[in-house]
Amino acid sequence: KKRAMVSPAKVLGILVVLISLTLSTYHFFPEALVRTKLKEQKIGVWGTPDVEINWCEEDYYLGDHVAEPFNTVTSLLYIILAAYAFGAHASLGVPLRLRVLLLVIAAIGAGSTVFHGSLRYKMQLLDELPMYALVVGGLWCLVENEKDLRYGKALPLVATVVYMAMCGVTLATDRQHTTHSVMRGFLVVSFALFFILFFYLFSAVTAPDIARRLREMSGERPSSEEERRISSLLGILPTAFYQFVAALVCWLLDNFYCAILSSLPFGIPYPQLHALGWHVLTAVGLYNIFLVLLLQRLLVEDGGGTHTLRRGMLLLPVLVKQAALKQD
Repeated sequence: KKRAMVSPAKVLGILVVLISLTLSTYHFFPEALVRTKLKEQKIGVWGTPDVEINWCEEDYYLGDHVAEPFNTVTSLLYIILAAYAFGAHASLGVPLRLRVLLLVIAAIGAGSTVFHGSLRYKMQLLDELPMYALVVGGLWCLVENEKDLRYGKALPLVATVVYMAMCGVTLATDRQHTTHSVMRGFLVVSFALFFILFFYLFSAVTAPDIARRLREMSGERPSSEEERRISSLLGILPTAFYQFVAALVCWLLDNFYCAILSSLPFGIPYPQLHALGWHVLTAVGLYNIFLVLLLQRLLVEDGGGTHTLRRGMLLLPVLVKQAALKQD
């Protein structure tokens, strides 16, 4: 039998290394080491860029209205895939918790679009703050993985109030103020810890839980066709994890090796690692995580062991009922 996920220890080891490098890049390395743009910085209609990291893509090279065209356009993928995830699975009944997460993913896309389109610090916050909500909400989904809530309705309500308060403080205070710096530091460090914890629970708890439920519903002697169905469903979990690993590697390479990537030999253009690596891979990875969480809810709420995968309009896997699949 194929493993449903890489081992929790391996997940922990890989992410601790990558997230440590990312945090160091984001806050401690001098800008000259992090990213060096070879061409003179341009200023568009949004003013002088004042973001914490100005990405490797050249500023305003297609006009004065969009600072980073590739990064801006690919940010829309979060919105597109969130809408597609809901539309493609509406017939299955997307639970409220997952509808909220899809809205948060769309908010990340909107924030990322204005962030890369303007390269202004306030817009950067509109990109990052929804990410915090997403990882906390995702953790709650992993912990509350039974039909009845273990910790009651108060926990998500309290978490929402605390989150809104942190957002208010972050957005209302001046960037140079001590309160803002402390809150930003707390948000960044806690986000990194929650991110690692999410994927650790994803591999240590969610993957075994889904595998157990699927195999219980398949009986002691599942057919070869049933084994293939289960393997394809379980394959989503490691796929999502490795998509995020690859995205983090692209994020780091784009920052550390911008000078090299911007002057490749034989006229090879800059490979747009932030746009095509980070944005595309994390957007598709989030879509796959949505599939995993949806499958788990179907298994918990209505014994959805008859679901399988097929390719949808965007060539992404879509969960469907086997009966519906046979009628097509």
